[in-house]
Amino acid sequence: MKAQLTALALAFLLFFCHAQIAWAEKLIVAFSSDHIAIGSDFSGAELTVFGGIERGAEDPKRNGPYDAVMIVRGPQGSVMVREKMPVGPFWLNRAQHAFQSVPSFLSILTDRPLEEVIDQKGHAQLPASVEAQFAAHEATGPESGNFAAALIRIRRAQGLFGDDSDAILFLSSTLFRTMIRLPGAAPLGHYDVEVRAFAEGEQVAMTETGFWVNRSGFEHVLATAARQHGVLYGLAVIAMALSVGFIASVIFRRD
Repeated sequence: MKAQLTALALAFLLFFCHAQIAWAEKLIVAFSSDHIAIGSDFSGAELTVFGGIERGAEDPKRNGPYDAVMIVRGPQGSVMVREKMPVGPFWLNRAQHAFQSVPSFLSILTDRPLEEVIDQKGHAQLPASVEAQFAAHEATGPESGNFAAALIRIRRAQGLFGDDSDAILFLSSTLFRTMIRLPGAAPLGHYDVEVRAFAEGEQVAMTETGFWVNRSGFEHVLATAARQHGVLYGLAVIAMALSVGFIASVIFRRD
């Protein structure tokens, strides 16, 4: 029994040491701003991201350069996709499919094509395309494949889904920079950012962070009032509508 415990403890120690060596590097990421304010004239924004791979004196020597992969996901929610079909002179909604966990924004940024960054084993653990990332978050089958393809096509056209294999620029062997581009249709909420560092096809570090997209100015005041004081906000809107109607009747009254 004692020998078995000793062997188990030794195996655990070897596993722990191997994990420590495999994840020896540290990944540090910083944004130019962790909040993006949206006003009535918002047409899009660019967020600069700086990253660094920190190595210790005891870290293993790497034969090749580092690679970086960044995945940005917006708030998730349900989406109903409908297919329109011609019925005589009209186009009507016929078939439809509901997706439950769809990222409202999805961007995959790399310093070179993922096929050159990750080995085949890593591809199975990290979906290497927008389509694969979508499938990882929302189970798709034969009955939903066409709807998923249509949703991805529409969101690509809106600038909400995309990938760029030349978006990350290494400023040195361990420092890199990139830009996260948000379209004017970017939804509000918290955006999750997952960054992974690779060396020789294997992942050596990972970190998770994020940023917020919020309303600003008068729109923010109205949205906050409607959310926190719904009843009073509704009464104020009704009173304003009655006042505008009364003033209009006085101005345009015919004697």
